[in-house]
Amino acid sequence: MSYGVNPAFTILRPTSPVQARSRTPGPRSHTPAFSRPIEYQPGSSIMYLPPPPPTPRSVLDGTYVPATALQLQVFPRVPEFNNGQPTFVKRFTVGGCPAPFLHEILSGAVMLDHANRLIMAENGWSKTLWKLDWPGYELPARGHALDPRSLTYTRMAIEIAEEILEFWTKKVKEERRVGSSNPWAASKVPFEMIRLVEIHYYKTVWVPVLAV
Repeated sequence: MSYGVNPAFTILRPTSPVQARSRTPGPRSHTPAFSRPIEYQPGSSIMYLPPPPPTPRSVLDGTYVPATALQLQVFPRVPEFNNGQPTFVKRFTVGGCPAPFLHEILSGAVMLDHANRLIMAENGWSKTLWKLDWPGYELPARGHALDPRSLTYTRMAIEIAEEILEFWTKKVKEERRVGSSNPWAASKVPFEMIRLVEIHYYKTVWVPVLAV
């Protein structure tokens, strides 16, 4: 499958999670918004997020230090979720910066943009499904009874992060005993590095887009 290169990032081909690491610190809640929108394209494997632009004050007082692009590697998808465009996309950002860390979402260290906005209010559904797609594992879809009064961006992000932490903790314990040849094994991906980029809706299920 071929995708055009968005000016906001460059697409490369899949490798393993240890071969693509961030070269600059991750985005924080106080980081200014990016100067142009970030558009993730399904099927992309590595994306380069442009650094935030300098503020007028940092230019005037000389505190601005040019930064290089932040490189993230997107978790590979199964073919079912890697072909075609999703019907709906919900993006998670902090201060305009995409892809917050799961552990910071859980600890409350960051506040999501639109934190208290109902994430699926416009869909008008009473229930839906979401499924964790982690390369090398067969995982079931998880039912979710939607309460339109309480399912905010924050609540959805926390639920996803909690589910991933539970899965990750269980698999790490198992794999430390028996090992794993899977290059994307949970035991080879530090939880502190996992980020939540977006959730995509395909036919009947939402799928989180994760990156490291």
